[in-house]
Amino acid sequence: MELYFTCPNKQTVFGTSDYFLQDGYEIVVSDSGEKKLIGNVSLSSECPLCGEYHTYRAEEVICTYG
Repeated sequence: MELYFTCPNKQTVFGTSDYFLQDGYEIVVSDSGEKKLIGNVSLSSECPLCGEYHTYRAEEVICTYG
């Protein structure tokens, strides 16, 4: 599934499916049943905009699903 990230160096959004969820993540379920992912997502390859590897907090990642 493709997710969207903002390059911290270029401040530009890009999409990729080349990422992974780092160990130690947690899924928190609210009283209303809403699920929230707490953890970090890292790029598996270099950022297509600046060539560096980035890690993002889950809430910084843009998902167009749903």
